[in-house]
Amino acid sequence: MQQGANNTFNNIILGSTQSINTVFNNAGAAGHYFIVAESGQGSSKKGMQYFVNSGALGVGVDTTTNDWQVSSVSDAKYWYEAGKLVINGKIRAQELQLTPNGKTLPGSNSINKYLKIIDNAGNIGLDTIDLDYQFSGIHPLNIVTNVSDEIVTIRLATTNSNNVNLGSSDNGLMIVWDGAKWIHNKGFRFPQSVDNTDNTVGIELGNDVSLNSCKNNHVSAGGALVRNTSNWKGSSQNSKFYLRGRTLGDVSSELLADWHKNTSSTANINNTISLQYLSDTNPNVPVDHNRTFVWNYTVNYSAVFSDNTVNGYGAVAGELKGAILSYRNTNGTRTTVKLGSDTVTEKRYNTVDYSTKAPIGVSILNDGDNINVQRLGIFASGVSNYNGLWSVMVDINQVFVPSGINFGNSDIV
Repeated sequence: MQQGANNTFNNIILGSTQSINTVFNNAGAAGHYFIVAESGQGSSKKGMQYFVNSGALGVGVDTTTNDWQVSSVSDAKYWYEAGKLVINGKIRAQELQLTPNGKTLPGSNSINKYLKIIDNAGNIGLDTIDLDYQFSGIHPLNIVTNVSDEIVTIRLATTNSNNVNLGSSDNGLMIVWDGAKWIHNKGFRFPQSVDNTDNTVGIELGNDVSLNSCKNNHVSAGGALVRNTSNWKGSSQNSKFYLRGRTLGDVSSELLADWHKNTSSTANINNTISLQYLSDTNPNVPVDHNRTFVWNYTVNYSAVFSDNTVNGYGAVAGELKGAILSYRNTNGTRTTVKLGSDTVTEKRYNTVDYSTKAPIGVSILNDGDNINVQRLGIFASGVSNYNGLWSVMVDINQVFVPSGINFGNSDIV
């Protein structure tokens, strides 16, 4: 033991003045403990120890046992190999400061951090709040974490119950309870568009249905004539189409699903009752299913008229019924014929005169093998000196078989 400053090896140097430190193990020689032994623990040297080789400090530790498990159950070490500060007992303090790498501060206190065991050895460290550790999310909920922004987002899953990503063919799926869990149910769908209401595909209610390429049509069914094949979806179903338009005087005007007063629309597969239907795998792609079908239709119509004078209003409303048969020919063209004449089951009017003509007409529009313009055209007939706005709902009961199916083969009997 030496008193005063000294650069040679001495176990203890006692500070002789206030400016001189008291130093233990002055030259830093290896292989020595500094021990304050507990009473009666002379043999084990149990107490507070400082191990100069690694600079480890232990409290309540001894020099004899090597049963400190460091990285695994079988990896037993002496206390000074278990950490820089090893305490065999209870710790009590007013504050405890933890930093990610020992020196750098963790950041703003508004950044949510929490303690977690970071490895199998039981080491505890700071981590960002991340509910993935406590809540993995039961479908249809999903947990998304952003480590850089330290944000945890709980949202509806973008996958199905089998963890397969949802795509365009799943547009409009609803979440329903099946008695045991939440699932996506294709029996009730509201396909949506990212653009506007005129681009909404439609609504599906029931199973084995097929949406027409006309936007905003509603379809319902309880099943198909043949199960478990997409070719027969829609073979037994009911569809509703919503058309509108305008007549300026005594003219005939085709009503369309996307007509607006301030826009100009031309008839196409997306705004008329087309003979095309949507692909089962991609609802954005209309395709011709080469169907042989019968449509039994009811047209409910209403119109309001004005002659540009005060209270110069008129109206017409009613119902028309009819049916068509349509099939593809072997040369690729399509034949579509009416089953007799359309029947006007109701016609009411006021001010405007429809005593000698029909307010609504239904036409089969074929253009050879150009399926893009083949449709069931709904035309409104105007009245001289009056401008009219028309709203029409067309209800179609449909039955079909894929073209090429013969009623005597195994597909039918």
